[in-house]
Amino acid sequence: MKNDDLQTILIVDDDAKNLQIAMKILKDYKVLFAQSGKKALELLDKNPNIDLILLDVIMPVMNGYETCKEITNNEKYKNIPIIFSTVKDDEKDIIQGFELGAVDYIVKPFYPEVLLKRVQLHLKLSRTTKQLKILNNSLNEKVSEQIEEIRKKDEKILQQEKLKDMNDLVGLISNELKKPISNMKIYLQSMELISESNMNDVFAKSLNKVLSEINGVEEGLSDFSNLFQVDKKIAKHNLKVIIDSVLFKFRSEFDRQKIEIKFIGDNLIVVDMVEEDLKQIFSKLLLVSLNSFSKTTIDNKMINIEIKDDEEKISILYFDNSTYSNFENFKIYLDKNHLLKTKKFDINLYILKMIIEKSNGKLILEENKDGGVLFKVELLKR
Repeated sequence: MKNDDLQTILIVDDDAKNLQIAMKILKDYKVLFAQSGKKALELLDKNPNIDLILLDVIMPVMNGYETCKEITNNEKYKNIPIIFSTVKDDEKDIIQGFELGAVDYIVKPFYPEVLLKRVQLHLKLSRTTKQLKILNNSLNEKVSEQIEEIRKKDEKILQQEKLKDMNDLVGLISNELKKPISNMKIYLQSMELISESNMNDVFAKSLNKVLSEINGVEEGLSDFSNLFQVDKKIAKHNLKVIIDSVLFKFRSEFDRQKIEIKFIGDNLIVVDMVEEDLKQIFSKLLLVSLNSFSKTTIDNKMINIEIKDDEEKISILYFDNSTYSNFENFKIYLDKNHLLKTKKFDINLYILKMIIEKSNGKLILEENKDGGVLFKVELLKR
């Protein structure tokens, strides 16, 4: 056995002769010795891996009982087995040693076989106790992991049940509203056709605005219905492919407004997510930009989309140079508490936030140093 693998025994005795005898008997172990209680405590500080202590009771200044008390009161050493060695074979002395935390005692002068067997027994017990403790800790960790896994599964099931209930509710509301909204739309479109020849500009703009708002309500209802569906499948999707497909949908509007799109990032980055939700994220961001650009007269309109692949998450950095974009306004737009209190509420942004959070992601708004707002979407890897 290598010296490093040997168990370590600390022998504490003020008598040099007793030390020599004990060290000779225990020659197959790594042995440290001290001739006082104080020195023993110093050695314990320097050697944290001591496996057993053979401690003399009768010593000057600090006797064995006092030394034992110091050891067992210290969290670092209290589990080290202590065997008292004593010339006293008195019952009271033996009981006092046990009460202070000793595991055994042996009477001097030593019988070599007796000392060796006692030491072997308690080292074996100590090693078994340590192994059981490690095993118990490992078991506790595994149990905790299992409990956490079960808790997450329960949360997921509960969340799915809530989403299903919400989906049913939104579906019910959507069906109730579809008919009157559709009737209003047909009526307004018929008005547009009837009045087309003699419609003044003010009336035309008002009619188009109302139709646009009705289309927005229809789209909002559809978005909310899709948002709470629980039967959607999560799959791997190439982010660049998804972005290109969404950009293609808005291509004519980009051309009309002369908006330049800049993409930065790896074309091969893949994310695990529902395809429709992923497309919705980019659609809503682009709608926010189009809305902002329609209210500005700046030249060189530009949208920046950057994707980054970190160890734990995928980040999407989205920014446009619209001077209409205002950091404080966007913070208000995302606050659902303002939905009924103020006109400053953007349904596209709010749905965007809900989609991201439903996918265990985060939407972070940052004020860009050159003006405008930087949208940071963080999607955790599954």
